[in-house]
Amino acid sequence: MPGCYLPRVTTLDLTNIDWTITCPHVSFFDFLTLYSGVTELELQRCRFKNASQLRRLINALPGLNKLWLLGIDGSTLCDVPTTTVLRPALNANRIQGITLSDHLKHTDPSGFVGSRDAIRNILAFCTQYSSISELFLDLKLLDSIACLLQLLHHFPLLSTLGLEGDPYTSSVDVSEWQRFELGALRQTHNRLSNLHLTYVPTIAALSLMQLFATPEACSKLEEIDVVHSDGTGPFARFLQAMQDTLRLAGAALRDFAFTWDCDQGPLLERGPEWDFAANISLTKLLVTLQPPPRLYAIESILVSMISSITSPCLEAASIYLAVTDPSTSEAHQPFSGGNVLQCRGSKAVDDFHTILNASHFHGLPPRSVGISIYARKSTLTATIEVVRPIKSRLDKLFAPWLARNVLKISCNPEPEEEEEDEEEDEDEDSISDTNVSTEAATHAHTDQVDPENNA
Repeated sequence: MPGCYLPRVTTLDLTNIDWTITCPHVSFFDFLTLYSGVTELELQRCRFKNASQLRRLINALPGLNKLWLLGIDGSTLCDVPTTTVLRPALNANRIQGITLSDHLKHTDPSGFVGSRDAIRNILAFCTQYSSISELFLDLKLLDSIACLLQLLHHFPLLSTLGLEGDPYTSSVDVSEWQRFELGALRQTHNRLSNLHLTYVPTIAALSLMQLFATPEACSKLEEIDVVHSDGTGPFARFLQAMQDTLRLAGAALRDFAFTWDCDQGPLLERGPEWDFAANISLTKLLVTLQPPPRLYAIESILVSMISSITSPCLEAASIYLAVTDPSTSEAHQPFSGGNVLQCRGSKAVDDFHTILNASHFHGLPPRSVGISIYARKSTLTATIEVVRPIKSRLDKLFAPWLARNVLKISCNPEPEEEEEDEEEDEDEDSISDTNVSTEAATHAHTDQVDPENNA
């Protein structure tokens, strides 16, 4: 169907095409130009005769600004030798975002993106589009921090960088990510506004965080989003580098998200000590952790995190704590050691309430802050034992925000609901016993007054 009849189509998805075997129709590219509304082109598991053919496909879409290359065959992405090297023409300055991924890594280990030469071809093809501002990369496509630096050099306008690893397997040779001199490492001239690290191994994540932990690199950093699942390596240094980045970002930072997606490692011993004092423009906060089943640790995480916030711009904060069931944790005694504020006396609780009532928190919308406690289940009784003291303590600790309807505390399972269920069961049993007793009494009374029955 001609594209002029589909003006609302914004995404074109081509999957499993192989133009090394069968070439497209001679009129294909001419009709493709009619899809003027298409802004995103997604290519999955595709083969092209050469790079010129792929460029022609890209250039045929006049409104294109985002390109997705997912599991394509990079072995053929090289120009046919000619006296004049073909370069991108029509869309060279229009492509704003590129996503590169080994789309087959979870399904077919022998996918197109395999050899280092094929990967080099793909990366080289992308460097022709120097106008891009958003780049999302599969970490598997990079063999070292030097490779990334070389790639970033071609994108002077880059503002958003996302790197994603594999949460299940370590397909990255992390040894190549730690062979660098810190002075040589900090040669990037990119001023990012958004940094996303998803399932990046600790060693590589440390290198990346140090790469941008400079006043120049952080001067425009508005968003940091980290999902981490590697409990090995120099994790303390990684957290420190992240804290350095927070400090250097200062007033520029608006959104911060950190997810610890691992059931082992140092964050199970104690939570990170985030300090947002320098981030006076912080708007959104999202933190997901797996703390030990100790009230002291949980309270310490929440108190230090909230107390460090100085931004009057905060609009939303969500903190998720997946607490280990004490019956499945041999390393910790649940809720031992008291709690952090009680150890310092009741005045410490009053001081924390003063912080919650500070002027920079006056603009918080209703229910804009959420604290969720999730107890991983082994038995229902065990999870209730985990949740009940936490919920009780948080109700007292955050009383000012609860009174203002700023905060919602949710637990799974909910202690109140469980208690209500138990009460309902008791009431039903009581009603059942009453009915049985009433019925028995009625029969007894009938036996006494009915002469026919006596007969």
